[in-house]
Amino acid sequence: MGTPCWSPDGMILAMPLQSEDDKVSTVLLDVGTGNYENPLHQYPRNVLPRWRYDSRAVAYQATESDGRNSRIAVFDVDTGRETIWAGGQAGLMRPVWLPGLDLMLLLDPRQELQIPGVDIQQFMHEASESGVIICIGLISLGENLRTEIYIVTISQAIKILPIIKPDSHRYVEWSVEPDRRGRFIAFESNDGGDREIYVLGRRGLVNVSNHREADWNPRWSPARDMLLFESFRSGMRGIYRVHPETAHIVPVATSDVGETWSPSWSPDGNWIAYIGNETGSPQLYLCDSDGTQSALVPSAPTPVYSPAWRPVRLGDD
Repeated sequence: MGTPCWSPDGMILAMPLQSEDDKVSTVLLDVGTGNYENPLHQYPRNVLPRWRYDSRAVAYQATESDGRNSRIAVFDVDTGRETIWAGGQAGLMRPVWLPGLDLMLLLDPRQELQIPGVDIQQFMHEASESGVIICIGLISLGENLRTEIYIVTISQAIKILPIIKPDSHRYVEWSVEPDRRGRFIAFESNDGGDREIYVLGRRGLVNVSNHREADWNPRWSPARDMLLFESFRSGMRGIYRVHPETAHIVPVATSDVGETWSPSWSPDGNWIAYIGNETGSPQLYLCDSDGTQSALVPSAPTPVYSPAWRPVRLGDD
């Protein structure tokens, strides 16, 4: 269903909650007042919430009760209304807001973009008015299924990778994440035959993890152009860091006696929270960005999963 997601101003927590009738609602908790807001959803399951950069809207994956026909829904905090984006196109999943429109300019800086079936002028107008979401879309090819990366507005949806690499034999893309300024996107793909981390930006499309073992779950630093990701390259699941410009990879949190996963950057990019099971059950750990200092964070006796840093609020030191 997704983990709790902080608004960028650090004031509201978006959380998927399951009711007794198995419906899942993405609710909003105002941490200042303790009040909940439960949006009136158009679909019974609403999961994987992500906030817009201005904290005024939250996007999530809306599906039927069986999880099929997923669409991108957006709840506007000011109006209290939910809207289905991409013209209601089904098969869209895992929405993430782009911080800006720089990526659109990087796609083809030499000529005006022409995409069959897409009104580019309408797209850019909606993007300027309401923002842009990047997501995963399910594609049917006869009896086979694959996924593509889409960039969507309220009424429009564009496949990005066919513009960059139309002759690719991609099969599955997943976990799309933009950097803090929206100039690059990182994602998982099996384009190289196994799970790899790719980055799309001014250098085109680059495989930045490039290892025979699986790599996944990219996480951009909020302060610098660096990525964390998970990998089995040492034989056990661990956390690694890569600079996309150089593809230089260093281990950050790895262990010979346990696994580490779910990295989360601190707002200043100096610290990383993650989960490790060296003690026999998943527990919360903290290390610096180089991985040179690591410590277990005392927590509840129950297993701990998916840490999320609270953003720095205005007025906080």
